[in-house]
Amino acid sequence: DLSESTFVDGQGGYVFSPPDPSPSGLLSPDQQAAAAGLSVADWANTAEGRAHSQAVEEEALAQMTLAGEGQGIYGFEPPEGPSAQDLAERDEFEAAAAAAGLALEDYSDTPEGRARAEEMGRRAEERDIAAGLILPSPGNNLGQQASQSEIDGWQRGEDGSLMPPANWA
Repeated sequence: DLSESTFVDGQGGYVFSPPDPSPSGLLSPDQQAAAAGLSVADWANTAEGRAHSQAVEEEALAQMTLAGEGQGIYGFEPPEGPSAQDLAERDEFEAAAAAAGLALEDYSDTPEGRARAEEMGRRAEERDIAAGLILPSPGNNLGQQASQSEIDGWQRGEDGSLMPPANWA
């Protein structure tokens, strides 16, 4: 019955306020702050207020998981941490750095290290695309920066503005 859970906001509008906002029976922050004799802002910064916030968040996550039929709040459970393939590639990368006698950070700055890291990134992206976790990039030159030699070959408008080729973006 909405008549019990709706009230006029004093400006001619209605505000929905459920009679029991929490299935577990948690009191609202307003109620708890009033009981403690504090403003809601002051009460929220107390240990009790922070614990209440954590309990409300846990309850909301549990409800979302339940609504997702146990498949997490997004309808699936994301993998925990890196995949076995990611870990194996990282170990190979670290071994290559050690074989070169360089710290991982220094190896990453070498041409070989950069090439290896970029290849690892490409393979990881391909795996994610194949698994349906991400969409493939649209290709062409989207998100790329033109070199000065490319820009020099572009036409210019009457006002001097650059006119990239139609297949650029």
